[in-house]
Amino acid sequence: TLFIFRHLKNYPIRHLTAQEKILAQMVFGDMLDCERPKIIATRYLPWQSCGIFMAPNGNIYVNPADYSENYALESKFMQSIFIHELT
Repeated sequence: TLFIFRHLKNYPIRHLTAQEKILAQMVFGDMLDCERPKIIATRYLPWQSCGIFMAPNGNIYVNPADYSENYALESKFMQSIFIHELT
């Protein structure tokens, strides 16, 4: 994981979109600070395969193949993964 932290500037990192925040608030209400999590388009672990998301430190790490600019606009399946990782 040290490799990842040294090279994060090489990957897209973003905050939740307005639509993602609405989706999260529908599930969590005001129990989640939607300004804190970031979505990072890189694997957290070298063996993190496609379809596997990880949120070990409050940020969501996604394989670049699974990265989306807005998970609220993706399929219900992808939305459910997104919500799961926010828990």
